[in-house]
Amino acid sequence: MDGIQELTHLIDKIPAVGNTTTKTPAPGELSEEEKLKLAEQEIAAKKAAEEAAKKAAGGGGGNPNEQEDEDEPTPEEIQSKLDELAEKEESTLTDEEKEFIQKYTSEDADEITTVKSELESTYGVQLAEKYENGVDGLKALAQDLVPTLAQKLFVNSLASIPHMKEFYEHVTAGYSIDTFLDKNIKPKFETIEVKEVDELADEATKTKATENYKEILRMNLSQKGLSSDDIEAMIDLHLAKGSLYEKAKAAKEELVKNHKASIDAKIKAEEDRIANEMKAQEEVFKTAQKIIDSNNFGGLSIPVTDLKSFKEAALVADRDGYTLIDKKREKLTLEQRLLIDYLVYKDFKGIGLTAKPSEKTVFSFKKANKDNNSRNGSRLSGVSGQSSKTSPPIDIKDVDFSKLLNRQ
Repeated sequence: MDGIQELTHLIDKIPAVGNTTTKTPAPGELSEEEKLKLAEQEIAAKKAAEEAAKKAAGGGGGNPNEQEDEDEPTPEEIQSKLDELAEKEESTLTDEEKEFIQKYTSEDADEITTVKSELESTYGVQLAEKYENGVDGLKALAQDLVPTLAQKLFVNSLASIPHMKEFYEHVTAGYSIDTFLDKNIKPKFETIEVKEVDELADEATKTKATENYKEILRMNLSQKGLSSDDIEAMIDLHLAKGSLYEKAKAAKEELVKNHKASIDAKIKAEEDRIANEMKAQEEVFKTAQKIIDSNNFGGLSIPVTDLKSFKEAALVADRDGYTLIDKKREKLTLEQRLLIDYLVYKDFKGIGLTAKPSEKTVFSFKKANKDNNSRNGSRLSGVSGQSSKTSPPIDIKDVDFSKLLNRQ
């Protein structure tokens, strides 16, 4: 019987009330309002009992949404469970565990990727390839973004200072300061003007132009290895022939061409050096990978359980180019550095280090017997310790100590 039917049934039992008169209840008798209130309370109590019985039997009951909320784990419980499942091999996961992982990791799985893409687009930076979805991934992204933005702002601020941005980018790319100076410092010959002078010009202008011609010729001929006397003789010859301007003009063009070729050659040499250094580093990296994967360090090996973590510590670098080993090396004490120097000094052979003795000593009957033999104490002649003529000596090796121990 549902609630409506129950209420109807109880109301039918209540005496009818007239439309114009109200019956006064007798002493000890309930009024109609009180009877109706009791009926409603009885219905509510029965309904609550039925829902409690259904819930106890696993049938649920009540508001489905409220029940789902009660069973929903907290964020802390979800993360704890995910961390626990992450330690397990995928092949050992149950269907229920897989569903749990799917439920709490599939939603917004690309959220961190979206955030990364937005930041790169907004600030014009390039971040690491991948970050884990969640708080840890967001922290890692922020740690990469802040220094990247700081560097970008720093480089942009250098643009207001002549040559500073170009200089920073030049040296951080691996090029030398010398090539930067060669590119940006104007050579002396470029400050000398070689301009043909009109015949109507005044003597001071003609004299200045002639001196400029001679200076350019001296610089050009000096680069070719001519002596001072030969240079002056050549200048006098061109002056007498009236070809000093033409020769000076050609000399300056040759100086400009040679200067540019010299700078290009230096930069090309530095590019080759940088490329060779990178190639050498790649070769070292590949060789290091092979050595670690083979677990053969010059005839020595390390525990297999340490191989994976050691490989990451030695070869995986952060955004600044530092590995975990690099960071640990910076924290070495003087004693530790000297110990490493000693290993190098000894070529990792015959090191002769003394290990601290273990506090626990494991008893060995075999070792005890050997030590006893070395003291001539392995043979017993009897209980009194005197020689027996009738019984052969007892060798400790022949004694079954398990039987002796079982007698206790």
